[in-house]
Amino acid sequence: MSAAVALSAACCKCSTASTWRRRGRCHRPNCVQAAERQHADAAPQAGHGDSNDSSESQTEVQPTRRALLATTVVATAAAVGSAVPLPAAASKLPEAVDRAWEGLGGGPADLVFPETFLGVWDVESVLTSVETPLGPEFVPDMRVVQRAQQEDLNAVVRYQVAFLRNQRGEVVPDRSFNTASLMETYTGNPAAEVQRRIQWSSDDPNLLQLSLPGGLQVSTRVTRRSEEWQGDDRLSTSEFFQQLITSPQAQQPKVKASQCYTKYHWRSAEAAAGGGGGGVQVVATQVVSDYLTAYDTAAAMMEAKGRPVVVYTYRMAFRRPAAAAGGAAGGSAA
Repeated sequence: MSAAVALSAACCKCSTASTWRRRGRCHRPNCVQAAERQHADAAPQAGHGDSNDSSESQTEVQPTRRALLATTVVATAAAVGSAVPLPAAASKLPEAVDRAWEGLGGGPADLVFPETFLGVWDVESVLTSVETPLGPEFVPDMRVVQRAQQEDLNAVVRYQVAFLRNQRGEVVPDRSFNTASLMETYTGNPAAEVQRRIQWSSDDPNLLQLSLPGGLQVSTRVTRRSEEWQGDDRLSTSEFFQQLITSPQAQQPKVKASQCYTKYHWRSAEAAAGGGGGGVQVVATQVVSDYLTAYDTAAAMMEAKGRPVVVYTYRMAFRRPAAAAGGAAGGSAA
C-alpha cells in the first residue's frame, strides 16, 4: 500500500509507515498542508517501494518512507530497542473524542476499507517515477532523490500488509503489522521483533511510535485524511502525516512531512482466481509528495508556497498469500 498500507494502510498504510533500513536508500517524505494531490490512475501493476538511507555509523539509522506510510507509509516505515506496545484493545482516545477530531476537520477517524480487504496480503510494489517539480534547488537532500532514481526506480519490492477490524467493527489498516513487515523487507530484522518496538492502537490510529537501535525514536502522526468512493470497486484515500525523528547523535530533532494519496481498484476473490492476472485481486497507484517544513530553509519554504518538492509514484498489486507464486511471506526487495 505503500507504506501508506504502512502508516496509511497497506500502503502508506503506508501505511502508510515509516520504514527504515540500515543500508540502502532513503525516500524522504516531507509534507505540510497543501492541496490534495492530483489523482493518479490505478493500474493492474505492482507499485510502491520505500526505502531509507542510513548513515555510516553502526547505531544511526536513516528513515525510509513507506510507510510510514503506510500508512502509511507510509506510513510507513528499524529494529531493536525497548518499547512497550499498546494493548490491542486499548484506546487512548475515546470514541467521542475521536469523532470530535473528525468534526474539527481532521477527516475520518481512520481510513475505512471494504470487507474484501480484511486480512493479510502479499504485495508487489514498483517505484515508477521520481519527480522534483520545483527543481533540485528546492530539495533538502538531492542524494536521496538521485539514489531513488538510480537504484529504486522500476525495482520490484515484495512485502506483506494487513487490515484488521477496530472496536467499531470497521476494516482499517494494521499500521503496526505493515510497518514491521516493511522493516523486515529492508533491514532483515524479524517483523515480530520490530512490532515489539512499536506503540500503536487501531482505536487511536493517528499516532505511531517506533524505537530504533542507538536510541533513535520516530514518531509519526497523521494530521489530516480523507477518502472517496468511485463506484463499488474503487476507493481513493489521502493522508497528510508528519514525522519527528530524534536521536542521541543529533543536536536537534528532524521533522518530515508528506502526503500519501492512493487509488485502489479491486475485484472479487472468485474473479481473481479465474480471471487471469496471476491471482491479483487489488491494484493501486500511490503518490507520495514531500513538502518543505519550517525546519528546512525558511526562504525556500516560502518560495515553494506549499507545493511539493519531490513526488514519488508507485504501482502496487495485492494477492492473497495462497495465490502468490512462491508466497512472499517475509517480504523481499528485488
